[in-house]
Amino acid sequence: SFARYRQYFSIFRSCNVGSKQNIWCGACSKCLFVYAILSPFVEASELSGIFGYDLWNQADLMADWRKLLGAEAVKPFECVGTVEEVQYAVYLTVNARLAAGVKRAALPLLLLYAVEAAEQGLLTQLHWDASAECLQSRSPEDPLKVWHKDEQVPMAYKALISDIVEEGRFYAE
Repeated sequence: SFARYRQYFSIFRSCNVGSKQNIWCGACSKCLFVYAILSPFVEASELSGIFGYDLWNQADLMADWRKLLGAEAVKPFECVGTVEEVQYAVYLTVNARLAAGVKRAALPLLLLYAVEAAEQGLLTQLHWDASAECLQSRSPEDPLKVWHKDEQVPMAYKALISDIVEEGRFYAE
């Protein structure tokens, strides 16, 4: 996955809002999605370095976060991944932090909201397991291992994407 190519962290951009200045604005759903999807694979301090600060603690991103998570029915207009991908990234990120000894109450604001939303049954793919004190995934398949057959990807790119999906399996194991 891209997380293995740290030499590009300082130069890659995907933020539409900050594209003219070649920056991450840190205030849009696209920035938050990229932050979330990289979070299981990149150290928190490194992510903060890429984006300028810790997006997990930005209260002004809560409305976008609820939409990305699927806690609200409307998905952001920006080109972002699926609700399932976001929830899976949260599952990996939260459980890694809990396994490292971070208490649930000490999770950053947006991650704590995700745990509470899972506990309340607002998330389709996640639920809070109170006895194990961790998130559990309801996803029938690991999104890092799934090739969506209905994608409209040109044949010339399918082999490359298949390699990336296979690489995702490596990270998930």
